[in-house]
Amino acid sequence: MLPSYVAGVGVWSPILPSWQACRSRLVGEPFTETQSKVPPAEWLPPIERRRATLSTRVVLSVTKDALTQAGWDPARLPTVFASSSGSPDITNELCAALAAGDTQISPTRFHNSVHNAAAGYYSIAVACRAPSTTLCAHDGSAAAGLLEANVLLATEESSALFVAFDVPYTGPLADIRPIADPFGVALALAPEPAPGQIARLAVERSSRQGLPLSTCRDPGLELVREHIPSARLLPLLEALALREPAQIVLSMAGGGQLTVEVTPC
Repeated sequence: MLPSYVAGVGVWSPILPSWQACRSRLVGEPFTETQSKVPPAEWLPPIERRRATLSTRVVLSVTKDALTQAGWDPARLPTVFASSSGSPDITNELCAALAAGDTQISPTRFHNSVHNAAAGYYSIAVACRAPSTTLCAHDGSAAAGLLEANVLLATEESSALFVAFDVPYTGPLADIRPIADPFGVALALAPEPAPGQIARLAVERSSRQGLPLSTCRDPGLELVREHIPSARLLPLLEALALREPAQIVLSMAGGGQLTVEVTPC
């Protein structure tokens, strides 16, 4: 098993606009935080903020949430980003333009369409020059990213930031690949225990599918988990919020499972 320690958590969705709001919902407490259709992306300057894609805004919101809680400087922190969708709204715009015969694609739209665009904007926003990985593994993207982040901690003996996010497709692609709402989660992960940490994680990949997948106790959040790939991490967030030992089982693309043993600190 690959061990890591959670020092900070960030969450954003239209109904869960922060980790505090998410935690309150997961433990059954009321919260009054205003819901929003667009995350604030406060780390970007105002001009860049207006140009930022939805996926970039989600990433910047959850990373700021997690790193503020952890109290870490992002400038030298390695990152792992995982998304099944990237920026599908931009992909739809490019496909529509090409289908209409417009071959003069906007360079800005093109560079916003690449799968690591959000990671690039994050690095610019926080002046981070540390290594960064962006991956995709269909509905198992979040599980693959969490495994990648824990391998990074084990091999480099360095803290890291893990981010999983998805935003809905638009146009005809939405019929083929429906994603209900934007959703993002960030975990600030450390290789060693320290005061103030939330929980210890022990991650292990199995090539078999013998265990039932983890689900949410909240019926509304279970629907979110089922319909957004990055929200597959909600059972893990539930264990972190409740601060109770748990075994979380996530599916991985191509078969197999990822088991996460959660031990509160």
